[in-house]
Amino acid sequence: MGPVVNEYRTRRGLVVRVGDEFCDDRKSNVRTLRIDRLQVEDYGVVRAFCTVIRQEYNGAVTTPMRATDMVAERFGTFEFKPAGKGLDGQPAPGDEAAYLFTIGGDQ
Repeated sequence: MGPVVNEYRTRRGLVVRVGDEFCDDRKSNVRTLRIDRLQVEDYGVVRAFCTVIRQEYNGAVTTPMRATDMVAERFGTFEFKPAGKGLDGQPAPGDEAAYLFTIGGDQ
């Protein structure tokens, strides 16, 4: 394994940082993942090591706190959205603390 980094910019311009939370962009079996570590692997691929901090399945909500990992590029795809956002990418109703993220440019 290569170096640990604090952030990664996906090909679509989404900046993914350690501590960010994302959830599955689907209506069933929705996990909320917290990024705990970003690490560069062979060929420059960045892997995100995450904790599943919340899971909703068939209306039941659990807090499994289990580890999972994936290629960080996946967070910039249709599979995930920043936690606290509705299915349309807008803040969920009543969620004033909706997650903020940067797309493109250094801000």
